[in-house]
Amino acid sequence: MKISKTSLVSSVALLPLIALAYSVLGGTGGAATAAPQTERAGSAEAQPLTCHFEPNQHGAFRLESSVHDTRAPAQEDRLTGVLSWQVAENLSATRWRLRAALANVEHGQSLTRPEERVSGSLDAPFFIDVDAACRFVGFGFDRRWSPRKRQLVQTAISTWEHVLPADPTAKRWRVEQRDGMGAYEASYERLPGRGVGVQRTKAAYKEQDTARTLGLTLQVLGARSTARFDSGWLLRAGGRERMRIEASGSLQADLVQRFSVVKDDARFTPVPPMAADDADFGDAFAMAVDRTQQVDSSLQAMPFEKALSDFVRLLEQADTSFAAARQLAAWLRANPDKAQR
Repeated sequence: MKISKTSLVSSVALLPLIALAYSVLGGTGGAATAAPQTERAGSAEAQPLTCHFEPNQHGAFRLESSVHDTRAPAQEDRLTGVLSWQVAENLSATRWRLRAALANVEHGQSLTRPEERVSGSLDAPFFIDVDAACRFVGFGFDRRWSPRKRQLVQTAISTWEHVLPADPTAKRWRVEQRDGMGAYEASYERLPGRGVGVQRTKAAYKEQDTARTLGLTLQVLGARSTARFDSGWLLRAGGRERMRIEASGSLQADLVQRFSVVKDDARFTPVPPMAADDADFGDAFAMAVDRTQQVDSSLQAMPFEKALSDFVRLLEQADTSFAAARQLAAWLRANPDKAQR
């Protein structure tokens, strides 16, 4: 299980916790690569459904993402800015590496707890690897960036990943994807109109069953977005998601996320130079846990029920989210066989 919506925009209350615990067991934030399951439409126009980039191509997007808890809507995390990108390298016939940077960033974090907020500038260049299906298959960040800063940017961009099928006649298809919360199956439907338009629906995260083992309930109440493609990549995308999280029957979060991204090449500014060898392409979410930490032998005798009750107790106290996560992660490290129950 990996639940870190290091935001729908930034790390929010409960959400980074299970990422810490799950990472001990080998969870990852890497891109999912399951082949799409498609339903063909005999009358559909066989227009190519692929992303494609030319050498030295460049562009820009205006992006906005926000999240609030319905119980306190005035408290909101928000990220807005302009993402400039340019082709840095052709990795293969179906994969490209883009060098990108954010500018004109406005980043509010009134929802996120102070100890979990991202600090510092977000204007350093980074890399995004994109394949012909328009998946984001890799991210490379400045090695000096903190895990939370990397997770923030990766999550904000991954939110607008819409995957195209290999079959140009596909009317509906399903693929496995991954965002800051974890893995989920996305259902797609081709939209009418000029160009390539798709609608994405997310029903549930695959981690929900494992979360239930830890006394958590994840409920996706509505997650739908649309996207249109033009000239080899995204023209615009936007959507709304709502998720409720409960711990032992107590509501911890009722979150609503909205996001939008719009192509605006007139806002492009040259991306500062950066060599791929100087970037870290490791999993930003796996960085949250020190895997070299020694096992606490005193925890090996602790029953699962006691570890879980301590976790929930800490969750219900102010400013103890990371303490709760670290304690649960330590118990999982000391009891890997029980963690699979």
